[in-house]
Amino acid sequence: MQLLNVNEVATRLSHSPQTVRNLISRRLLDCYRCPGIRVSEEQLEAYLAQANKPANDNPCSRHKSPPQAILHLNADRLREAWREQGVD
Repeated sequence: MQLLNVNEVATRLSHSPQTVRNLISRRLLDCYRCPGIRVSEEQLEAYLAQANKPANDNPCSRHKSPPQAILHLNADRLREAWREQGVD
């Protein structure tokens, strides 16, 4: 199993080393922590497969933009909405 360092992963992804560290800290890219951070070929392939999924498979894309009425809430409309929901 070949292990890549952060700079090698950054080169393969055409990203900066800091971006690779951010991907690791956000747990989007798995790694080994032996002396330093190392990413295996398998871990890199798994990240690329996940990153290349169509948008409709991405849970974040399931969220629709809020209805227009929500975008124009003011204090009075918010209180009215709370009253309608039984919150006083």
